[in-house]
Amino acid sequence: MSAAPRPVGVLLTDAQMKIVAWDDWLVRITGLSAEAVRGRSLVELVPDLETRGVAELLRTVLTTGNVALLAPAVHEALIPCPPPQASPYFERNDGVSTSEWTQNDRGRVDHFNDLLRQLASKSENQGKVLIVELGKWLCPDSGPCREQIDGVKVRDDGLHYGPGAKVVAKWLAPQFRELAIAHPKR
Repeated sequence: MSAAPRPVGVLLTDAQMKIVAWDDWLVRITGLSAEAVRGRSLVELVPDLETRGVAELLRTVLTTGNVALLAPAVHEALIPCPPPQASPYFERNDGVSTSEWTQNDRGRVDHFNDLLRQLASKSENQGKVLIVELGKWLCPDSGPCREQIDGVKVRDDGLHYGPGAKVVAKWLAPQFRELAIAHPKR
């Protein structure tokens, strides 16, 4: 009995981020053979991992054992490769590269909010998806994105919450509480 094909690839690295395993899915999607990538540094293979901040996140995971979440909408794909088909979730699938956006970029906020609204408006999601617009709070329409709140820098790199996470959580908690009260059955 054969397993159904996975929609993702699997690679393994050692502690120095040198590739030790590269599966058939990655061979098919990237066009790179396992022999060609084995032993190479992941950062050598995908140099923009450094500029996107992903390499540092991976190093932190490797040295501390802490878990890190990489979200395609924020970090893009770990290894850029064309999708086999257009996304069924969004009308817009134009390959906008998030790595080209600058820190605290109004365009990034607007783009992600548009994507979230499109997802929420899909007929199968009607009445099921509620959106709390953190981006609108951090980047109000009337000005630039807020880099500090109550004297605390919100995002050290313009993207990931550092010490500012506590300030953001302090704002988010009552937003979620209000949603829970207004929509108790969701």
